[in-house]
Amino acid sequence: MDSATFDNLRKVNSIHLLRGIIIILIVICHCYGILWSSGICKKMGSNQSYFYFFSSLTLNWTVGFVLIAGYLFQHLSYKFKLKRYYLSKIKNVIIPYTVVSFVIFVFCYWDYINDNSIYQSFKKFFIEWKRGSLSIPFWFIPMITFIYLLAPILKFLSGKNLTTLSIISFIFVSLYPRPHDGYKLLSISLHFLPVYIIGMGIRQNHLNIMKIIKRNFFIIIMFFSVVLLLIATMYETIPNFSLRGVMYTPFKIMIFMLLLYFWDYTNSNFTKNKFNSILSYIANISFPIFFIHYAILESIFYLFLKNNNYFQQVTQNCSGFLELIIGITMALITLFLSIIVIEVVKKMTKNKSRYFIGC
Repeated sequence: MDSATFDNLRKVNSIHLLRGIIIILIVICHCYGILWSSGICKKMGSNQSYFYFFSSLTLNWTVGFVLIAGYLFQHLSYKFKLKRYYLSKIKNVIIPYTVVSFVIFVFCYWDYINDNSIYQSFKKFFIEWKRGSLSIPFWFIPMITFIYLLAPILKFLSGKNLTTLSIISFIFVSLYPRPHDGYKLLSISLHFLPVYIIGMGIRQNHLNIMKIIKRNFFIIIMFFSVVLLLIATMYETIPNFSLRGVMYTPFKIMIFMLLLYFWDYTNSNFTKNKFNSILSYIANISFPIFFIHYAILESIFYLFLKNNNYFQQVTQNCSGFLELIIGITMALITLFLSIIVIEVVKKMTKNKSRYFIGC
């Protein structure tokens, strides 16, 4: 294997493992999110600020998925064929999204289906499907589909020097925070399209970025440590303090590059260990996990937790630390059950599983 081939394989391996990390963070984020929706946070005082801080660190790791999508688009741009590209996205994204959405629609809108005509039911399904509102994470699909439609323009940009455009994009997403309403397609796409371009720029400048991080690693780590300590202190000392907007996109992009550096250099020989093997497996099924995990999480919460006496005591005490542990535990259970469902579907549908769950 020549050095160029090995270098490319290392890049892809690093980004693959990072995909596994990001889907885990997304699941954790949604677990904390459902705790937020239960009203726990409204009862918390400043002495539980570490819950706000650590849960904020898990927010908006969808940014990572968009960065990876841009990175891989740039990586594969040399063999880009428009027709094949669109067919691939229909097969691997749109069809499984439609299948999973339909299943969720049948379960969640069963009474509506019984009370209305087939036409009205399909009309309702189409509206919810188009908005991506049948499950909390599904807002992502209309947004990323909009970016897919811009593939010819992105292909043109892939042949240009993306350094300046990436810097401008980073400044833009810093000044234009992610909109809270993910169902407003144009506004949410306006935020994430520059993130996609940054992902392309990271791939184009991969080696240079890794060299810069390596040369300044100690300074970068010290900077992040001081910033995190300062933010944690502000959460503790300033009533109603929140940096959730700042913790969203720009901060996540910087952490993404640090994580990429970690796997790029510590696993330069494709180190085989249990942790990497687990990450690689989770990365392989990250898309179906993304599709189904929230439905499983809601089932766990509403069937087993919401009316549980012990859980109600937790919501009354609001210790902060205990809620962090509950969130992690819920995430592990959700991941485990998601994997079981995925493996069962793969077993049942065999080589057609990609059309049902996306892998």
